Amino acid sequence: MIGDKRFWDLDASLFPKGNIWYVPNAGKNIYNNYDPAKAKELLKKARYDGRPIIMLNESDMADNVSTVLALKEQLAKVGITVEPHLYDRATVIKQRGTKDGWNIMSSLFLMTPDPQAFGAWMGTNKWIGFWDDEQSRKMDEIFQRMGKEIDYNKRYKIVEEWNRAFYEYAPYILVDYFSELHLGHKSLKGYQPLPYFFFFNCWIEK
Repeated sequence: MIGDKRFWDLDASLFPKGNIWYVPNAGKNIYNNYDPAKAKELLKKARYDGRPIIMLNESDMADNVSTVLALKEQLAKVGITVEPHLYDRATVIKQRGTKDGWNIMSSLFLMTPDPQAFGAWMGTNKWIGFWDDEQSRKMDEIFQRMGKEIDYNKRYKIVEEWNRAFYEYAPYILVDYFSELHLGHKSLKGYQPLPYFFFFNCWIEK
């Protein structure tokens, strides 16, 4: 998906190493548990009939396209057929808000400094609006408690609980962390080193 190993890392914590909200044992025995034989056993038990799994993603972002291709290749090894549906971003956002027409979607999220602004989980009505059951409401309840607690140690305990609930309840899989290398010439002035390229109020000084 990413390429050079210097630019990616595998870790189950919802916040990376070095962040004060990093949880070392998050996703233990669940995350990155590579077991093709077990996967085939579960497929047989589930009576998977070989019908294609539709993977929804954006066609105009290279990272998303490479994700689809990588996942398609990995799932094929255990007997799952993936049918990529690649569209422009507006179509993808519209489609993911419905229950029909897709099974899996991958997305990129910028790392934020605080769990309350964690892009992949802003409550059940923020990202996957139709997901509403007892488990999703449990996630919401944890998230709300986390937002009200101001004592670091007490809040960290809630963050640990949130990480456990994420792997138990949420229909998500954290794949990896990755970084990008941005290069700029000394003649570029006004540029701010942010996660994405923004060239507002920038100029070339000769």
